[in-house]
Amino acid sequence: MNRMTVTDEGDKGPKTSIKMTRAMGEDIGWIALDIMEDIENGDINLKYSRWQWFISNFWNDEVWKIALNKVINMARKEQLDLNKNEYFLDYMFEHISTELNEACKKGTHPIFRQAFMELVTKNKPVPPEPKTVEDLYPD
Repeated sequence: MNRMTVTDEGDKGPKTSIKMTRAMGEDIGWIALDIMEDIENGDINLKYSRWQWFISNFWNDEVWKIALNKVINMARKEQLDLNKNEYFLDYMFEHISTELNEACKKGTHPIFRQAFMELVTKNKPVPPEPKTVEDLYPD
């Protein structure tokens, strides 16, 4: 039985829905991994609104989503730095992957789920260096 494989290498045309689904899975996964790595390295520096956006869009459990948004709002009013709060960061680090895994189980397209799971073995893509006039018109 032949399997269809989709690659973006050398493809300059518009993305198919399969490629777009794969790209969305990777994009969401990279956001979560970046936040987890920043927490692990002690480099996290998100504003209150970014924490709320992250929780609202990435969290699966509705009750915890509401509770965490209240915590973020109270921290904002009290001027508490969540980026330095060990309890908050430990909770985030422990639950990000579990919450995303639960969200991926709920009717997510298999290509999305596969792309999301493959991020463990991938390196983040490096953007190409900007072109200069010398690149276009060498001497």
